Amino acid sequence: MSNDRHGWWPNLDAMPALHRLLQPRLCHFRSVNFLYLLKASLQSLLVLPSSRFKCVDEEYCTYDARYGRGRTKGIASLDSFVFKTMNGPNTIMSRIIFGCSNDNQNFLFAERGMISGILGLNLSLESLINQIFGQSFRCFSYCMAPLMEGLVRPLYLRFANDIPCPRGVIHRTPFATGPAIKYYMLNLLDISINYHRLNFPPGTFRKIPRGATNGFVIDVGASNTMIDQCTDGGNAYTVVMTTIMQHYDSFGLQKINTPTTRPRYQLCYCDRLGFHQHLTMTFNFQEADYFVERRFMYIHFDEGGFFCTTILPGNGVSILGAHHQQNMRIVYDCHVHELQFYPENCIHDQVS
Repeated sequence: MSNDRHGWWPNLDAMPALHRLLQPRLCHFRSVNFLYLLKASLQSLLVLPSSRFKCVDEEYCTYDARYGRGRTKGIASLDSFVFKTMNGPNTIMSRIIFGCSNDNQNFLFAERGMISGILGLNLSLESLINQIFGQSFRCFSYCMAPLMEGLVRPLYLRFANDIPCPRGVIHRTPFATGPAIKYYMLNLLDISINYHRLNFPPGTFRKIPRGATNGFVIDVGASNTMIDQCTDGGNAYTVVMTTIMQHYDSFGLQKINTPTTRPRYQLCYCDRLGFHQHLTMTFNFQEADYFVERRFMYIHFDEGGFFCTTILPGNGVSILGAHHQQNMRIVYDCHVHELQFYPENCIHDQVS
């Protein structure tokens, strides 16, 4: 699930029950409550016109959304959604706005490259969070089990009181604020490799000003972390990757210059028996440090006998991706406008 203006919903890794509920191009046949939204209805429900949905005269309101290499087109729609609860009957939410897709391209994570539609999770008016909770108690969470275990596990999205309380410390960092910001931007101050700060100048990973694209985003829909190549004062991606490369080179590991991985990872090395000196990484956010364990800093390719650092170059934005969110409970508390996180064994995050 993405934190873009509308999350891709649903994909096989995120919410499989929803994926089975609405098959691509057939969602209006699956529910007696389904409706396509006309322009007047959409405006009355959202109070203001949506910049995502484009309405022509009084006809259907359409969207054309892109995410990475993926692209989906469809129609603004309305339906009822069923949510499980931890200690009670299922909850039915009526008249939820979402996008029903009829044209999908290049979604590698979805079955046959198709998704059913898009559903909002950010701070915009049409997001699921604002539709369900309004301004009162907007909070949701997920916990991603390790991806290296060989099994594909569902990622459960929890809301409000269904979010478990930790036994330890909760780390908190505020979202970057501003009238034009509808995404979950964070104030990244610095990056540490093996506990050593790289000492980026203040403002390197600045929040989004109006009309600009630089900033730092957390996004479970992005598989890999990306570090911006166009940061203020230099190329932050090059600084980070050079530091990591120097570490592995110091052990005499053989670098692979032209890896054939997909995506094309930039820093890969041949295996060496008994080598365990992988790096840690810390994102030094405002008021909180986000620690990435050694085992989540790389991905191993058994058939090729090599491993790669799971960081890619970003163009205009830096992203904390899914590989670096494993075994971390992520809580988006939109009521107090902050991201909360704490380590958790996410393999135990189950729904009865």
